[in-house]
Amino acid sequence: MRSLCFTIPLLLASAALISTVQRIEAQLLTTLDTRSDGHFNCHLSLSDASGQSNKYDLTLLPSPIQIVSETATPPSTTLTEIALSLCHSLPDHLSDRWRRSSAENHCGPDTRVCTKVSNVLDGNLRVTNILSSAGSVGGAGEVEWSAQLGHELSIGSGKDVERSVMLSLAGQMYAGIKQHTHIEFFCDPDAESESKPTLKFLDIQAGNLSLAWHTPFACAHRALPDPLPTPPDEDKGPQAPSDTDPASDEETEDGSKGGWGWFTWIVVLALLGAVGWLAVGTWHNYNQYGVVRLPGAATDLAREAPYLAREFARHVAATLSNLGLGNRNSGRGGYEPV
Repeated sequence: MRSLCFTIPLLLASAALISTVQRIEAQLLTTLDTRSDGHFNCHLSLSDASGQSNKYDLTLLPSPIQIVSETATPPSTTLTEIALSLCHSLPDHLSDRWRRSSAENHCGPDTRVCTKVSNVLDGNLRVTNILSSAGSVGGAGEVEWSAQLGHELSIGSGKDVERSVMLSLAGQMYAGIKQHTHIEFFCDPDAESESKPTLKFLDIQAGNLSLAWHTPFACAHRALPDPLPTPPDEDKGPQAPSDTDPASDEETEDGSKGGWGWFTWIVVLALLGAVGWLAVGTWHNYNQYGVVRLPGAATDLAREAPYLAREFARHVAATLSNLGLGNRNSGRGGYEPV
């Protein structure tokens, strides 16, 4: 019974450690990137802390779109115009519409996000920057990208929890600086299907364009609204994943939702092994030497492990048969304290 004085606190400490490990694992998994240096097709599958796969179909988003942000920079006004098409290159009429006198004064082909910065003073507009914030490099049609789960979001009454999706797309060099577009998608069931992103900030010197996009198509665990009307030849394209995604989501929810991750299981098994070793070692010392002492000599315990296992099983059986009130000597198996 004295060994319980050590075992129970160890079990309580183990439970607290498991809870901490789960939180750490959740943080680790949500910061793991899903990376690809190849073709970006707007279909994302990101795993959360429980191992559940969250699927997102960005082809349902409106595309191409244009957004304009106006900032007061006295005595002038700065206009930031962004043309965006995530899943395909921008049409020529958008990527080339800002062409001026020189051939370099436009975003060019294979551009996914084209950014133009203008300055307006006394009614006169002067273009200061035009850059490809996202697109393929070298004309190969391949886009460097990464995606990860972001912040937890409480949806509706607060019982439903979703995570934002953070997508990064690499662009081309501008003034010797590699440009990147960072878009954080927020699950918003009340948002319109045609909703557009908003500009958070543009830092050309650091090569970062940051956008926030509130859309119902960023919800992984809620029914999606009807997709936007598409041309007849594209009707089957965006809807094809919906034939398989719900089934795979159901299977994932049945199998892994609410479960532990692999890292947590490793820690749990290691803790159970350690607690078992300490409990058996303490019980062995008490029955062998008559003192409650944690095991110190692992070689002695390993050498006597077969006998300890047999005697421990006999002790447990005797304790259970006597409802925990049996004779203490009945569980010593011939050992006497010295």
